[in-house]
Amino acid sequence: MNIIEYTSIFFIAIFGLKFIRKYPFIIFAGTVFYSLITKQISVSFIDAIGVYSTETEIMSETIGAGLRHFFYNLVMIFGLVLPIYFFKDKKKQYHDSENVYLIYYLICILIIILQSLNVLMSGLAFSGNRHDLWLNVPLPFLRSIFGILIIFIPFYAGFLTAKGYILSLNSLTFLGISLMFCYSLYLFASSQGFNGFLVAFIYFFVSLITLLHSAYGKSALQISLKQGLMFFSFILIFIFLGSTGLGERGISEYTGGGWIANFLYRVLVLQGSMYYALDYQVWNQGDLASIDALFFGSSMLLENATGDAYADRSVNVAGSIVGVFISVFGYFIAIPFIFLYGILLGCICIISKNVILRGRPLEIFLSSYLLLWTCTVYQSGSLSSIISIKYIFFLTILFALMQNIKLPLKNKF
Repeated sequence: MNIIEYTSIFFIAIFGLKFIRKYPFIIFAGTVFYSLITKQISVSFIDAIGVYSTETEIMSETIGAGLRHFFYNLVMIFGLVLPIYFFKDKKKQYHDSENVYLIYYLICILIIILQSLNVLMSGLAFSGNRHDLWLNVPLPFLRSIFGILIIFIPFYAGFLTAKGYILSLNSLTFLGISLMFCYSLYLFASSQGFNGFLVAFIYFFVSLITLLHSAYGKSALQISLKQGLMFFSFILIFIFLGSTGLGERGISEYTGGGWIANFLYRVLVLQGSMYYALDYQVWNQGDLASIDALFFGSSMLLENATGDAYADRSVNVAGSIVGVFISVFGYFIAIPFIFLYGILLGCICIISKNVILRGRPLEIFLSSYLLLWTCTVYQSGSLSSIISIKYIFFLTILFALMQNIKLPLKNKF
């Protein structure tokens, strides 16, 4: 990598932290920023060093993809922070009764039990084969209703944990921690990989940090060097565990089969290979993809044996909505679409933050899924999760609740 690309990665990391301090609401886009930073490192590496991607079957060359990836994501970030100047950003938080929080806790536990029984009765619990597992569950409608990750639960668990700490109610803190513990057991049983655990823990800490920041100010966002190193080590462990499964998808045949080679491939090649391939096609061939690519996403590139292996094992490919935009609209016309996506993401992040502060569990349920679906667009490279009746329905109900439910002043602090 050249010095400019090194500088761009450093810029994203350092100024990303400063953005969070100035605009705390963007922590709700934590999964997007994780994907952005890891993709930037990978795309810059692929662009600078000739490597072969087994996913896209492309031997890379230097085409400026790393710098373009940095520029397009900068455009998205500007769109992300823009809504803060137009939306009403709540500072104070409200709380409901302890009984209401307990009722929703019991509902969450019931959902975990039902989904866990669903997984266990598939006969493939703890098997590592998520794809076949969910094809064999006896109650598939539960997946359609709550999703595989049941993302509301870690969101609510972090909320309860912080609420109990702020209100000095140990019972609420216990509910939050026990809920996250039960949820983690479900993730293990359902054979979730690196991304599943990462998303769950990000959602847990996002709601927790939001309430602590509201109660205690910027000190809640201060992270010591020791804490930063611990978190970084935690992420590396998950990346390593995720890289151990690469051999099952035929990738070890290229890397040599060693865990170090698989680990490096995952970090330096796998994350950015989809964006690079999309950029490469526009740069070398000039042919633009059809509008359908906006809904099929980056998976359209995986028409090979490795792609089949990923699909068979239900592996989420590190897609890129930025790459899909440029493959459909070209380098210049893609810019306003990337900017608009950033604005939508920023709006959903602010709404999610305000919902957490409002303290109403039903609103938290709706916003958690809206946030997940909006962030998923960036990672999957597909607009299908937000161009849907379910997305519009959830958004409409959430707005109706926020407009019509008045918050009691006595519960404000």
